[in-house]
Amino acid sequence: KLDENYTSERSVYFFPDQIVRNINGTNQFLDGFYIAAAAGGLLSATQNVSIPLTNKTLTGFSILRDKVYTNQILNSLGNVGATVLQPVVGGGRILAGRTTSQSGFIEDEEISIVFIRDRVKEILRGIVKGFIGRVQDDSTYALIGGKVSSALSGLVSQGIITSYNGLKVEQDKVDPRQINVFVRFAPAYPINYIFID
Repeated sequence: KLDENYTSERSVYFFPDQIVRNINGTNQFLDGFYIAAAAGGLLSATQNVSIPLTNKTLTGFSILRDKVYTNQILNSLGNVGATVLQPVVGGGRILAGRTTSQSGFIEDEEISIVFIRDRVKEILRGIVKGFIGRVQDDSTYALIGGKVSSALSGLVSQGIITSYNGLKVEQDKVDPRQINVFVRFAPAYPINYIFID
């Protein structure tokens, strides 16, 4: 029922549903959702938001060997939006990091791409914030366009996005006090699969 209950590009469902953690010398069973804390720690320590969770190892817990599943079951879990871990010494290796989105768009399923979209919006909003409270003049649109283009070029050089195009800065047609910035960009896509035939 995962694909019916959790269908958001803002949600990640980690599986298996049970892990083992040594607490004060005693092995304790914990709910699998504590894997999210380990993933949050790894993601917050990773400076480049374009690096995916796929094939990364989370540590600090154990996964019992009875939580090893066949490829068919693993594929079924992934198809409904689960991020599945396989047991390794001292933790679990993520098979494919993904969100629970069922939109059908890769950009909604890939955690790193969601982070990239957020980072681009955050940076661009910060770049143009200084224009708020000013008066519009003939140079306003060119100045905003130049700042946005410069910021996007910086994101390309950092490897966060690979390209951008269609940058357009214009006055809103309904509210002339609002300036709209439109741009298309390509995120840095991760390599999650390699198919050899």
